[in-house]
Amino acid sequence: TPPRMDMILKDGMRSGAVPRIQGTDEAAFLLSTLSALPYKLMNPKRVLILGDTGSIYLWLARLSRADSIVFVQSDASVIRLLQDHQSHIFGDSRIQVVCAQSRAFLDSCTSKFDVVYLAQLQGFAAGSSGIGSLQEDYLATVEGFSKCLQCLTPQGLVCVVRGIQAPPRDNIKIAATWIEALLNNNVSQPGNHLLMARDELAMVILAAKKSLATESIQRFQRVCKNMSWDMEWFPGIKPEQTNTTHMLPGPTASHISWYHYSLRSLLSKQRAHFYDHWFLNIRPATDNSPFFHDYFRWESISNLRAAFGPLWPARAEMGFLVLVISTIWCTVTGGILIAVPALIRRQAFIARRGIGIGIVTLYFASLGTAFMFLEMSFIQIFARLLGDHVLAAALSVGGYLFFAGIGSFLQPKVTSFLKGGILTICIILAGVVLFDLLSFGPIFEWVGLAPTWCRAVIGLALIAPLAVLMGNPFPWGLALLQKRARHDVPLAWAVNGFASVVATSGAVLIAMSYGFSLLLGISAVLYVCVGILSVFMIKKA
Repeated sequence: TPPRMDMILKDGMRSGAVPRIQGTDEAAFLLSTLSALPYKLMNPKRVLILGDTGSIYLWLARLSRADSIVFVQSDASVIRLLQDHQSHIFGDSRIQVVCAQSRAFLDSCTSKFDVVYLAQLQGFAAGSSGIGSLQEDYLATVEGFSKCLQCLTPQGLVCVVRGIQAPPRDNIKIAATWIEALLNNNVSQPGNHLLMARDELAMVILAAKKSLATESIQRFQRVCKNMSWDMEWFPGIKPEQTNTTHMLPGPTASHISWYHYSLRSLLSKQRAHFYDHWFLNIRPATDNSPFFHDYFRWESISNLRAAFGPLWPARAEMGFLVLVISTIWCTVTGGILIAVPALIRRQAFIARRGIGIGIVTLYFASLGTAFMFLEMSFIQIFARLLGDHVLAAALSVGGYLFFAGIGSFLQPKVTSFLKGGILTICIILAGVVLFDLLSFGPIFEWVGLAPTWCRAVIGLALIAPLAVLMGNPFPWGLALLQKRARHDVPLAWAVNGFASVVATSGAVLIAMSYGFSLLLGISAVLYVCVGILSVFMIKKA
């Protein structure tokens, strides 16, 4: 019988569970869970646990004969809670506790492990937590999974356990990510490296660095039979060997479940077609777009409504949809509120010469959009650097405002010193954006396990030159209007503010749909356009 458990809540959401036990004997019930599968297939010497917010995986490791257990958790509060818990979970000399982000640990890891647990991926679906699909997860990307494979010994296994969702998506996406990661590691037959089993509640997926040996496959089959677990995949599996105990739906007039069907499709030449036509978004996340929990696809709304009626939002990942609605709302309302003053301004323009509504609008709209695109992208990218979304937002927003303010203060001297003025500044700025885009990956790997203050300093060093340059075009444009077309100043402020608000949610939409590379590329192009428009503003004035 499982013991009583304490639930860990973080920001009001369930984060992990800690059993109230006093030793390994009382933890033996965990040996009948899916998480124990790696220990039933091998006797690991070194175990790595990434992102466990409870103690389930630690107790499993303590039950094994492992010589070394490395526990990685980015939240120091969780570590302190486990240290003080009555179960004395860290009371084992084999355990090494590391306070670090999971991906940062992998980026800097030089050790090899027999078993790696991605405990961070065990949890609810994004839809059950509101707009959780907006959360970046740099561990659950193709590059993150590739790092896990690189940390394995030749016979090592990576284990992911996640609850079964209806309709199926999470575990299909995890399997797809493993397949892409294995292909990126020059594995020609990724199906020979995967094992997949389930009970009535959850799914376990194991990925091996090397092709699975016949003995390991046979042992996997025996374990699943003894534990009454359904096998969804092993090398050489036949359809009739699946979906035998805990029956799940699948294709019409077929015995197999949708999970087995998905694995066969993903491992075939039709993988790209399957990505495009599965009714939810199960395309693997990458470092360029690290939104693992985003499953939203427009076509899925009608299917979910038909299946679940008025409760369909509880089964959908609402983050992307909320972003779309907020962007449309801001665009429509802001456009109406700006259009009326602009029309009034148009009548005034007929009576007196000005720079021109079109040029002023394009200049300040491009500035607001480009500025917010860069700021929002840095917030999300720096979540990997700092391992904390709040710190990433604080550093990015504070850094941009501070250094952009310095740039605005220095603008008269800078524009008079540089030949070409704002045009030259904007061209340099676009170059810095592209340089940062190329340097993020190497820099983040280099400082992965550095102290937080050190990583924050590195982040500010990346922001500073960019923000100082970004602080120049806006005051320059306002000063020009103040001298040559004072009646255009209110329009400039309104257009810039409108563009900034719309770009805030628009930036996340672009990042989720197309990635940070396109988002930063658009920002660079917009700043070049700002530089060109500055030339026209001077001529018109």
